[in-house]
Amino acid sequence: MDYESQIRKRNPFEGLSLEERKYLFVYMLHISHPSFSADQIKRQWGSVLPESEYPPVFETLEIVEEIKKEIIKRSRGPTPQSSRTWSCSSARSVRKQRPIPNLWQRNGDRTSWVHQCGQILRAVKKNTILGVVTIMIVLGIGGTVIIRCQRVWRHEKIRTAAEQGHVLAQFKLGDCYHRGDGVVKDEAEAVKWWRKAADQGHARAQAKLGEMYETGLGVEKDESEAVEFYRKAADMGDAEAQRKLGWCYLNGNGVAKDESEAVAWFYEAAKKGDAKAHRYLGYCYFNGNGVAKDESEAVDWFYTAADKGDAVALSCLGKCRFLGRGTTKNEVEAVKLFRKAADKGVAEAQYLLGVGYEYGCSVLAKDESEAIKFYRNAARQGNVAAQKRLRQRNLKW
Repeated sequence: MDYESQIRKRNPFEGLSLEERKYLFVYMLHISHPSFSADQIKRQWGSVLPESEYPPVFETLEIVEEIKKEIIKRSRGPTPQSSRTWSCSSARSVRKQRPIPNLWQRNGDRTSWVHQCGQILRAVKKNTILGVVTIMIVLGIGGTVIIRCQRVWRHEKIRTAAEQGHVLAQFKLGDCYHRGDGVVKDEAEAVKWWRKAADQGHARAQAKLGEMYETGLGVEKDESEAVEFYRKAADMGDAEAQRKLGWCYLNGNGVAKDESEAVAWFYEAAKKGDAKAHRYLGYCYFNGNGVAKDESEAVDWFYTAADKGDAVALSCLGKCRFLGRGTTKNEVEAVKLFRKAADKGVAEAQYLLGVGYEYGCSVLAKDESEAIKFYRNAARQGNVAAQKRLRQRNLKW
């Protein structure tokens, strides 16, 4: 196999540096031929580049050997058909040939497993290539190749750094425990490591601790403590913490209610591009919280929030368009906005579309089945009004 000719094809290596292509080439060669030993892979590499060009990935081939048994054990399905063959030889056997899958082909809308590995590499880049790709296990099920990427090794590397006092590693380790990434999910353990990072002045860790105290995950719920952590992170410029601190002031959660202070923090977060902060400013202008009421200004903030990807802002705009508040009334445009929001999972928009189909309007014809469909979508997300309408029909969601 000519490495240089392979990378010139339309292939999964696009966007990777030469060094990253070397990593991918070696691992794909190994995983596509699990019977190959580390020495065989090195020999194949040697036919392409001299030993001086060997990437450091060979230093971890012992780890690959450890998972080879698992790869072979789970790869008992039919061998994918292909016109290509691979020749291998050994001292005790005659030259053998076996079919191998065309690693660069596409099957329907499913990319080949090598292409998926390339996407993983593009995502993790150089700093975690060994940690992610080494533990990549390819499972052969009925000829279909599935990739599972386990980050256990990366987690152990992070833990080592965290225990040595590296603040970023402590934050990352807390995040791993919070999401259950490579470890058993443990909110208390997440709080422990975020606190260590927060003690070293890590703004995101402080903001995360604020969330935990606000929700009561991993610690006893304490809104006052949440405000203190939000304030520390906000003072360091963390946009999410600034927005959440503003929300606490707006609603009086853990602090005396102060709508003007809330607006000030929303502005700080909005300056940094926080989409939700833009929407919250829209709420403030629409309702006159902390600022003079101005519905047209509110619509402008909703639009900027929607442009930044906030789906709930689309529903807010839909209501403004439907009622003609702060903008010209346009029911057709309103329904389009509701649909966009509903497609992105906004429960309020799903409920409002259900109401539209239940009673009908100039844009939507009455359709009970469509109404029930949207009510159910909203009810599954906890929308109380949608749940009530389904109960009235003796329907479950």
